[in-house]
Amino acid sequence: MNNYLVSLDSKVIYLYSFLINNGFTPKQALDLIRQRYSLPRTAEKLLKRCIHSYNLNRIVQSKLVTKLPTDILCVDGYNQFYTLYSALQYRIVYHCSDGLLRDALASTIRLNDNDIKHLSSLMKKVLIGIKKLIIILDSQHPYSGRHASILRKTLPNALIAVSRTADKTLIVYARKGYTIASSDIVVVLHAHKVFDLAKYIIDRAFNKIRVIDIASHLKSEHKKWCSQGP
Repeated sequence: MNNYLVSLDSKVIYLYSFLINNGFTPKQALDLIRQRYSLPRTAEKLLKRCIHSYNLNRIVQSKLVTKLPTDILCVDGYNQFYTLYSALQYRIVYHCSDGLLRDALASTIRLNDNDIKHLSSLMKKVLIGIKKLIIILDSQHPYSGRHASILRKTLPNALIAVSRTADKTLIVYARKGYTIASSDIVVVLHAHKVFDLAKYIIDRAFNKIRVIDIASHLKSEHKKWCSQGP
């Protein structure tokens, strides 16, 4: 999966961006691209997840905060854990068109107890000075209850909640004005302030990571297309 995405042609990335910025829905854009390029489902999902319209990019970027919040931080648990896990396993992570870091796992694997212990320990080392830390876990994830217990032991001062409707719970907190750590575009669009927690931890706790900068691919390809002229 990841090896293919490393070699994903920049033209495909740019073509998808061009189409969704010129009246095509993501589904229509993918249907057209599929007719010319043989893309696996994972690549199609990544295009939809990492590339957004210029307008949506601007909206998300206007919400991003770069400094670690000192008051309240509400974390989309598994959403952020999977991106951290990808970097930890030397899998590829993606700097997307809206400025957020995302992974390509799409919950295709299951995090075990040791994974959660390791990831929560990283959070404890890096997240210093926050008045209140809230982590929301989706109950649909297997062993979410056990994972919550591990997090409560590792992060005793944090509020750990398991929710059947994690996205809705996050949106409720977002509407209260809390800073949200998530790359889920639906959650992000409801937030006033968004913090890229996965990127923050990766920048401080990882030595080697594999990052594909989607934004740079788009800029480079756009420059090529524009220089060719009519």
